[in-house]
Amino acid sequence: MKKKVLCETIKREISTPVLFDTKEQARAEMVRRFKEAMDMTDEEFKTMDNDTSEYFCGENEAYCVNANHDNCDWSIFTVEDTSCDTCNTNGILTTGTVFTAKGKYGVQYKCEFLGMSLEHEGYVCLRDMDSNTIVLVTPGWFQQKEITIN
Repeated sequence: MKKKVLCETIKREISTPVLFDTKEQARAEMVRRFKEAMDMTDEEFKTMDNDTSEYFCGENEAYCVNANHDNCDWSIFTVEDTSCDTCNTNGILTTGTVFTAKGKYGVQYKCEFLGMSLEHEGYVCLRDMDSNTIVLVTPGWFQQKEITIN
């Protein structure tokens, strides 16, 4: 299934991307953030001159300078959603997330998500909470398990 991602950058700092089911949902959130950054009402947004070099709010991108004089940019793009519904609200395991993975034979593993391995390309680093050891798994490992956030 394809998802829409809203990516926000403020003052060269990239925020955590947010997934949406539709472009309309992603654009509505982008517009909300744009209006907030510009301290703009709905009426001011509807009547603004959108053809300036200082600010712009289009279908898939927006930019402006907020009251703190920070450059703000937003972009919407499409990605293939390969996440699991049980990971969290965005289908993303973040560093430090503790979860239980249940295999098809009922074996359960309590793990902490650490991140991607820099030494072993394509592998995910987990901490086995029972043995306190680092484990490397492929991304496909998650597809074979029922994941529950603890």
